[in-house]
Amino acid sequence: MKKLTQKLAYLLFTVVFFVAVSSVSSVFAADKTMGITLRIEGIDNNLFNATEEVPYTTDSLTLQQALIYIDNQEDSIKITGVDTSYITDINGESAGKFGGWDGWLYKVNGKEVVVGIDGLTLAEGDSVLLYYGDPYGVGMQFPVADTTDIAEGVITFTSSDTTYDANYNPVITVNPVNGASVIWSYGDTTKEYVTDESGSIQIEEKQLAEGDHAVQIIKTADSGLPLVLRFAPGYTISVEATTDSSVVDNATDDNDPAVVADVSNVVEAPKTGEQIATTIIFLVLAIAALCGVIFFRRKEKNEK
Repeated sequence: MKKLTQKLAYLLFTVVFFVAVSSVSSVFAADKTMGITLRIEGIDNNLFNATEEVPYTTDSLTLQQALIYIDNQEDSIKITGVDTSYITDINGESAGKFGGWDGWLYKVNGKEVVVGIDGLTLAEGDSVLLYYGDPYGVGMQFPVADTTDIAEGVITFTSSDTTYDANYNPVITVNPVNGASVIWSYGDTTKEYVTDESGSIQIEEKQLAEGDHAVQIIKTADSGLPLVLRFAPGYTISVEATTDSSVVDNATDDNDPAVVADVSNVVEAPKTGEQIATTIIFLVLAIAALCGVIFFRRKEKNEK
């Protein structure tokens, strides 16, 4: 009976030891995570806008890997072609719908990228924008709001547009965003304005209440193809009590005021302290189990 008890104890300590070692290995081999903001602007409306913690095990995280993970995690979006590095459809909005070069493109931190999604390495805090348009065919503008004269009710929208000279060198010019609909919110209502040839609107004085005002901009071709990039959900312009005014811009890059983080969807990674505490506990268990195994092995040997 005594030997049976010793054997059972030996078996128990052996199991505990291996479980502890396996748990410690899992802690050290746990995925790293990277926080990125993903915003998807479809043909008619915003499809997705959130900050995600994306796990990865390799030395770096590519945009393709991040999109595959988010696509698998989020029921609200379905991205087709991400596995082949060429996005052809998001939520049923397919490239080429308008018969031109229209389709899905992307920016990172407000800037165009010349590599595919499989070749773009992300960094912590990056803002990724996927948008539908035809900037190299019909054309597309990326509005920025100038609120210098907001005290007088004037907002001017401009866009830094890229064209190419005879030698295919890029030429960037700042142009007005004219003929665009601007939705200005005040109180519980909204008013639609249309930008003039200089890209400006004149807001009525009674709609210039002090505080933050939600703003949206829209311009489409007759076919429905987007001709400007909408501002992100939650984009606001602040009207101050004094002549000072400023755009309340939650973007991570001044060139792209429409990229905004929605922290409500953030999934936090375990805190470093929690990981260390867990590791220490498993190490103590492992050492205790090992000592128990050694003790019973020696005791058993002495009794023989």
